Amino acid sequence: MSSAPDLRASDAERDETVALLREHAGTGRLTMDELDERCSAALAARTRGELAALLRDLPRPPHPAPAPSARVAPVPAARGLGVRPFTYEQQLRVAPHVAMDEALRHLAPALHQGRYELVDKQPGRLGFSYSRRPAWTIAVAILGFPIGLVALLHTQEERVTLDFDATPAGDTRLVVSGRAPRSVRRAFAELLAS
Repeated sequence: MSSAPDLRASDAERDETVALLREHAGTGRLTMDELDERCSAALAARTRGELAALLRDLPRPPHPAPAPSARVAPVPAARGLGVRPFTYEQQLRVAPHVAMDEALRHLAPALHQGRYELVDKQPGRLGFSYSRRPAWTIAVAILGFPIGLVALLHTQEERVTLDFDATPAGDTRLVVSGRAPRSVRRAFAELLAS
């Protein structure tokens, strides 16, 4: 990456830099704030020189960086319409408490924007819940007026749980499961497949 610093950087080179930064954060060389700042800069970098500058004060890994995993098509649950159960699993190369802190910093705000609320926070587990009124309740309320108005009291709760389990190597096994609409399932599938 350091050769030809004026050449434009590719998506793969930006992803490789982000992976290296995460590895250094996992070993304690970067704080979470530094990691966030440098990852943002890496994703916005235009040239190889800009990417190299983000790694200049960090040692090169003793082993070659792992090749980026091939993109996996979303699991069938992400393709189905409506609210469906799902489970995704991912191995993370950081300690469970680091993975949980990152989830609270980045995933929790995104879920909150989707009207999910954090309802369960325990060591190694985060639980999010979303209550909604199904569309059929409105139809029943209109067609069965005035008795049909009782249908408007019905709500459904969707729950998503993130479990952070330590592996023998000190890494994290992340298991995301629950019932969610297609958009949420697809977002998790894409996040964990990258």
